[in-house]
Amino acid sequence: MQEFKSFKEFILDNYTEEERYEIAHNGCEGGINGMIYYNETTDIYNQYCDDLHAIIDEQIEISGSSPDYIIKNLGNAKLFKNAVVWYCAEVTAWETLQAEEVK
Repeated sequence: MQEFKSFKEFILDNYTEEERYEIAHNGCEGGINGMIYYNETTDIYNQYCDDLHAIIDEQIEISGSSPDYIIKNLGNAKLFKNAVVWYCAEVTAWETLQAEEVK
């Protein structure tokens, strides 16, 4: 996997605007290339864990609660990492689309 400086850069460089729209509006559960298999999401999590947890912390601060589908996977590292990556991909895709609209 190519290394990027940040998770946001990873999303911007690997997914087109159309793919990010799909991620933002329909989530990752339907199958997003590069984030389908646990080994893919585990690698992404391991590479960007600091960024991912910063995204989650920011979202908790905004909403006042933790994302349910991350919490329910706390007992299994593989499922937890997958949930974190998917959640952060959805948030990041949404944010990048919003930023592009402002331009």
